[in-house]
Amino acid sequence: MVLPRARRSCSNLAMSLSLKARKQADHFLALAHEFHLGALPTEQRHPDTMALADLARQNPQEALALLQRVDVAALEKILEQRPRLAQLAAAIEDTFAKGGRVFFYGCGATGRLALSLEYIWRF
Repeated sequence: MVLPRARRSCSNLAMSLSLKARKQADHFLALAHEFHLGALPTEQRHPDTMALADLARQNPQEALALLQRVDVAALEKILEQRPRLAQLAAAIEDTFAKGGRVFFYGCGATGRLALSLEYIWRF
């Protein structure tokens, strides 16, 4: 069976794109190990919330209280870093005073943080 010319062109294009996508995927997979950041604590499940889904089904109020306790603990950790945060703030102010720029970048939580800081700075 001979396909009409237009249909053959679409079929050839799809095959070409498929091969290109395969090559790009293979290239990415060959390099992926270079981008593994290790076991970042911020990307791990919190030990206190391992059974949160079950707890939320059984006792939503306790689940919410647990989330609040975890949030408070996180804020307490941040407060422990106040001296280092003050140094960072001073370095950023010095950079701006000298006409420099500060870049925040990343993806996931880091990207959301960068967007939040951008918004807060302009507000």
